[in-house]
Amino acid sequence: MKDISEDSTYRRRKRREVLRRARRIRVLAFLLTLGLAIFLGVMLILRLSSPDSSGPLSEENSETATSEPEASFSQESEEPEEEHDSPSTAQSDGPDLSLTPGQQYLRGYSLFSVGQLERAAHYFQQSAEGDHPLKDYAQFYLARSYFGAQKYQEALSAFQALAKNYPDSYWYPDAQLGIADSYLELGDLAKAEENYGSFVKTYPQSPYLTRVLLQLGDCLEAQQKWDEAAVQYQNLWLRYPLSSEAGEAQERLDTLLSEQGISPPPPSFEQLYERALIFAQADQSDNALSQLEEIYQEISQDPSRAGLSRKILLQMGILNHQLRRFDAAIDILGQLMQRWPDSLEAQEALLWRGRIYPKVGKREKGIQVLLSLASRYPSSPFASRSLYEAAVFLEGDDRLEQAWQTYLTMVENYATDPLAVDGLWKASWISYRSGDMEKALQLFEQLTSSFPRSSLVGRALYWEARARENLGDQERALSIYSQLLNRGPLTYYGLRAAERVARITGGGDTGSGGPGEANEQEDSSGSRASDTVRSSGVEGRSKDNIPVFSEVGVRLQPGGQYFQEVSAPVFLADNPPSPQAVSHLEKGRELVELGLRSMAVNELELSQKLEPTNKNFLLELSDLYLQIEDYPHLIRIAEKSFREFLVRYETDSVFAWEMAYPLGYQPLVESYAGQYAIDPYLLFALIREESHFNPRAVSVAGARGLMQIMPSTGESIAANIGEHYSLESLQDPEKSIRMGSWYLKELLDKFDGNVVLALAGYNGGPGAAARWRDRFSGLEEDEFVESIPYRETRGYVKKVLRSYAVYQSIYGEK
Repeated sequence: MKDISEDSTYRRRKRREVLRRARRIRVLAFLLTLGLAIFLGVMLILRLSSPDSSGPLSEENSETATSEPEASFSQESEEPEEEHDSPSTAQSDGPDLSLTPGQQYLRGYSLFSVGQLERAAHYFQQSAEGDHPLKDYAQFYLARSYFGAQKYQEALSAFQALAKNYPDSYWYPDAQLGIADSYLELGDLAKAEENYGSFVKTYPQSPYLTRVLLQLGDCLEAQQKWDEAAVQYQNLWLRYPLSSEAGEAQERLDTLLSEQGISPPPPSFEQLYERALIFAQADQSDNALSQLEEIYQEISQDPSRAGLSRKILLQMGILNHQLRRFDAAIDILGQLMQRWPDSLEAQEALLWRGRIYPKVGKREKGIQVLLSLASRYPSSPFASRSLYEAAVFLEGDDRLEQAWQTYLTMVENYATDPLAVDGLWKASWISYRSGDMEKALQLFEQLTSSFPRSSLVGRALYWEARARENLGDQERALSIYSQLLNRGPLTYYGLRAAERVARITGGGDTGSGGPGEANEQEDSSGSRASDTVRSSGVEGRSKDNIPVFSEVGVRLQPGGQYFQEVSAPVFLADNPPSPQAVSHLEKGRELVELGLRSMAVNELELSQKLEPTNKNFLLELSDLYLQIEDYPHLIRIAEKSFREFLVRYETDSVFAWEMAYPLGYQPLVESYAGQYAIDPYLLFALIREESHFNPRAVSVAGARGLMQIMPSTGESIAANIGEHYSLESLQDPEKSIRMGSWYLKELLDKFDGNVVLALAGYNGGPGAAARWRDRFSGLEEDEFVESIPYRETRGYVKKVLRSYAVYQSIYGEK
């Protein structure tokens, strides 16, 4: 349903109406006082001469309401699964009393969605008087029906009843806003001002906040509170510059100045600086840069503004870098360093200059600048970062000895810095790739002992074991692999460990149990692997030996979808959920049954917030998420609330694994997997890691849909398969799976069935994957994955491989 608060034309018209109403009241006050008796007499005559209405909304009003904008405080409407009543089939003489209260609500909502407000109101009224979980919904939409039909007094009463009787309702904030809007429409500006002000204080994060702030200014202006209105408009312009209301607030400030001579105190330079940063954070770099340049011109020669000048110059340098104006960025940062050489901003400017020089062909100079920062300012908060980034550049240039030493210098000098563990890992990996297994062992052991809680411990343990294998110490390697399996057999490194155990022992015990592995964090280096560690190359892994981890005998017990076939454990029975949580859950259940999915999700989310640790309650909640195929919520509950079950593969943990790794969109996945000769479990794994089965997912880079296809790639795929292309098609589950499956098949064919290279190409691009194949030719598969230069792609490949193995373990043939 359209939100009229987003319609600038409507807002301008509404403002004119408010101001015109206020002026009319002031001009006619005297005449109204003198002629009150006559006026009431005329109104009575007019009332007596008008036809009676057949209900709270007349048929005439109902017809008018269908063409009027609807209430400005509601969310988007959703189409219920039940078909809407048409004017020819819907009865105008009242609701069908044979319907249950829930069905009456659904019928009313269907009519409301197509603008049949009078008929909808009949059903909502009847539903609101019934005994069912959705009484507050019926009350809210009854109020909305009145409001949409311009029956503002009736709307006000209905909203007030909702706020009074249902304080825990999902619609309570909207009802509060509806009360304020109703007062505004009724011309009670003082009450509207009071309620809008209360809403702003109570709901500072509301999506309607900027619209409310604008209307609050309207109320103040209409009451001739010119100064207060001007301050309100200016605050809106300063604090929410990205909103559509910000421009309108500026127009009103201009009008106040020209018509009333009213102008608020000018904003401070600090306020203008913060406003510019909002544009910078929204990736509107050009806009932010122009604003900062204007401020700097005003204050650059003012010694009392030196601190702000330094901040502005630093941000101007960073923004020019983001705009790829590298020379300008270097120059601006240089000005900062020259004027205030020992300031904190100058130290950060030095870091940025070191990052930028390689982008203008001065890589060596960039490295030297980074090294000089740590040398000149060893106590700087940027010193450890500068050493780390200098080492990354050196490693990328294959200057491995210098990179190794720089990493270790950083670790030694900044042992408590969060980057220290990453630097130690980098040095360890360089030693391994260079063939110095003894040094690698020493550094891997140092990492696990010095940073026992780091997410890199599992990785370090695995590569310590691989180093011992290379040194011929298979017994110690097997011991470490067993340790990894005890940490979690279905983590990425647990699966790799099981694979190594199977190779060494010819299929021995793979172990189980223990806590799982956390997500990794590491910067990419782009470094080249040494030729000293070579065996069966990654290019040799072809169709004959996929799926990946096929040697591993780790399997879960048979289960199927646990909600139907596997009994989840019963947790503490003496931990009942709160009545509020139960209420929201029951509303969600009712909305699920009525086919109102997005409304159901709202209620289920509220119930989950109220009972985030009650496992029995969460299992019941998960059942509803599964019914509406809301896999992202299902996965999040499993990973957050049942994490302890996701480290074992016994029968009592199957329910958690199936929650965390659902067979979302199974018919479509299996259909296109068969059409393109792809293992369906690989498709399930890819979709899970790309979007968590959310068809509306949009990445920061602009990838869309279940399989996160970039628009340009999607257009090319559509042309190849003869599919009509539109941006919206990428978020259609069937089209996304079809296009993504076709593209994955193309990559598998390009790389001779190699799953690792195909996944690397899916995320990093086929050209990059081909370069890495040639660059790292001869490495074993685990070494190749660890050497992928792009951090994001390296992590992506690990996650999908892990999920692929998990799907095989849960659902594959036993």
